Amino acid sequence: MQVELGIDIVNVKRMKQLIQKQGDTFLLRLFSDEEIAYCRERRRHAYESFAARFAAKEACIKAFGGTQASLTYKDIVVRNNADGRPSLSVAADILRRFNVEGISVSLSHEKEFAVASVCVMRKDA
Repeated sequence: MQVELGIDIVNVKRMKQLIQKQGDTFLLRLFSDEEIAYCRERRRHAYESFAARFAAKEACIKAFGGTQASLTYKDIVVRNNADGRPSLSVAADILRRFNVEGISVSLSHEKEFAVASVCVMRKDA
């Protein structure tokens, strides 16, 4: 098995400014309806939640090989499991193309910054 890692950090203030300036146009370019609804439900921590999810998408793209991977932000959906832990869903055709066996994600945010790390496990070729 081959393991690929990706990590990203996002400034929450910058994410807030982009959302306030561009609104739904910005959000719909990056996030699924499900992600937008989840983050908006977080009210006091909505911008931190958007920033953490964006960081996860960026980290996932890096773990898949960066721009060569041809992943879009909308190909990646960040969800929370029943126990509250985050998980990533990636389009099935992409998982097959990259021979992916599993994906793990960790998110964190603290006032000014949100960070995410993603581990992609690939089957041996």
